Amino acid sequence: HPTHALEAYQTLVGDGVRILFERALGAESNDPRLDECMSLFNQVYAHRCTELSQPYPGIVPLLEKLQQARIRMAVLSNKPDRFTKQLVSHYFGES
Repeated sequence: HPTHALEAYQTLVGDGVRILFERALGAESNDPRLDECMSLFNQVYAHRCTELSQPYPGIVPLLEKLQQARIRMAVLSNKPDRFTKQLVSHYFGES
């Protein structure tokens, strides 16, 4: 597979994981390697998605204030739903 300079990843990310793989591999959208990449990604990320992530600085106190003010909140993420739920539960608990 092709390698890329670190700076190139700024142009590869931003439209979801499958598109990232497509761009990184220089593949067409129907390339079977993409399904393999997605399968492996989902397996690994399910166990490691909290390793290098964390809430932005100041977000926890902000969310606590909003909750105390009874302001309804929602989560909007570009991550797949199951990983978003896993991360929210890990960092903010069930609610």
